Amino acid sequence: MKSSVFIALALATSFGMGFFSNAIFSPKPIQHFSPTVQVNDEPLKRVTGVAGVFFKCKNPEKVRAWYKTHLGFETNQYGATFEWQEGPDPAKKGLLQWSPFSEKSTYFAPSTKPFMINYRVENIVALVEQLKKEGVTILDKIETYDYGKFVHIMDIEGNKIELFEPIYPVSDKAASAANPVVHFEIGCKDLAKTSTFYSSLFGWATTISGPSATISTNSTEGIQGHLTALGHEPFNYVSVYIQVDDIEQYLQKIQAAGGQKVVGPIKLPTGQQFAWFKDLEGNVLGLLTKPRS
Repeated sequence: MKSSVFIALALATSFGMGFFSNAIFSPKPIQHFSPTVQVNDEPLKRVTGVAGVFFKCKNPEKVRAWYKTHLGFETNQYGATFEWQEGPDPAKKGLLQWSPFSEKSTYFAPSTKPFMINYRVENIVALVEQLKKEGVTILDKIETYDYGKFVHIMDIEGNKIELFEPIYPVSDKAASAANPVVHFEIGCKDLAKTSTFYSSLFGWATTISGPSATISTNSTEGIQGHLTALGHEPFNYVSVYIQVDDIEQYLQKIQAAGGQKVVGPIKLPTGQQFAWFKDLEGNVLGLLTKPRS
């Protein structure tokens, strides 16, 4: 208990000085990046809709022309694409691809059927692993493109199926609700020596203030941070801070998921709050609230 109190006091001082002065004196704006990685504890979803209808014909060009003339399809060399809105997020546009193939096409192989259906799925990687356990025939490896991930399987009657997980661009709304990594901290024993080391090695600008030194990487890419000499254990560590709206809420989520609160929440001179927690493997990370607008 005493150790946690000492750590909390030292962190409040060092982080407060470091982050506060970094926010004021950093010559470059801090760039935040949305995390690329997401944890979903909900049950695995499988097919969520139909994404494509593909069939063979003698003359794909004439077939496309017939559907355009008589049914009003807006066709191109691949067929026709029907667009629809998936939920309230404007970035999530659903597509259904309609495509006639030449009867000589081998795209549907090893199926001998003249058609193939493309189904939309969620979490294609987890789904493929589950299908393997269930004895389903997986025809190829998952391929990833800018717009989505694909894999092919066979059903019980020899029909080839295409599975598709769409990749959506990050909308402004989604980006604002994300939890990016916004700050890093490096622990040390000798603050002056460590500051000189990083300055000479990477050209970082460090400003020592009390038991901490702010770090400006002199770049608009990545995040900024600070060095901390607590004066006691832990001396050497590296931690990152994840931005959240409500620290208390996230600490509760962390503990419910099996993690552990280490210190905090602690209020900073900027009005923000921070806290430390341990994940399931004992890694110590930080939480940091958004700066006041």
